[in-house]
Amino acid sequence: MNKHSVFRANAIFWGVALLVIGVGAILCASGIIPGSLYLIIMTALFAAIFIRSLIGFHFVPLLISAAHLVYLYRAYLPLPGELKGWMLILASVVIGVGFELIFGGLKKSIKRRRKERYESMNPNFEKSIGNDGCNNTGNGAGSYSESVVGNNFHIENGFGEQTRYIRGTEFCNGHIENGFGGLTVYFDDIKMMNNQANLSIENGFGHINLYLPSSWSVAMTEENGMGQIVRHGNPSTNPEAPRLNLHVENGMGKVDIYFN
Repeated sequence: MNKHSVFRANAIFWGVALLVIGVGAILCASGIIPGSLYLIIMTALFAAIFIRSLIGFHFVPLLISAAHLVYLYRAYLPLPGELKGWMLILASVVIGVGFELIFGGLKKSIKRRRKERYESMNPNFEKSIGNDGCNNTGNGAGSYSESVVGNNFHIENGFGEQTRYIRGTEFCNGHIENGFGGLTVYFDDIKMMNNQANLSIENGFGHINLYLPSSWSVAMTEENGMGQIVRHGNPSTNPEAPRLNLHVENGMGKVDIYFN
């Protein structure tokens, strides 16, 4: 799915959700629909978040929204009287993180199939040659800084803070994956193989800062959930410039892309 169709799908979904919330609020305020205005608005809002999270397999917001809905309708459900709202929300966060860790492989498999389907429909976005000879680096927690040299690399960050400096003379394929932490990646003193390379980014709930040379031309596609993808500056418009095929998938985090 290309950038424009993703944006359009997200816009239609949240547009419909806002229409439902607005119409429900008007009907409730006018007395046509009995009940609490707050309950109508919050039900529609958390139901929309639940559906959108289910589509994107984002377990934490999925379970948080479900927990809010359960708490809103606790009077109609056989819940223990001593169950507090904060306990329900905290439990939903912990269980959601657990599901993220358990089913992370399944999510990657689904995303990989989506990417392969996208690549088959868009021949200009060349397929990665895989992880053969790939320089893999990862860190679960804490602060970490390292230079990465190689034409193929895979950077993975869980909950910590990382800084990576990508260097090399024949950059071809790269994959950056961030969960809940902060990740900063600099493309420093690097040249592309055959003047073209592919880079894919997956960001869940964390923050990625990506620094790219402004001398590169960038063909960028995006799949954004409820987070932000922000570009700072502009890539080269020279048709002879090195070309980077960049694909960004963002959940509820933020991805800042700097061209300098």
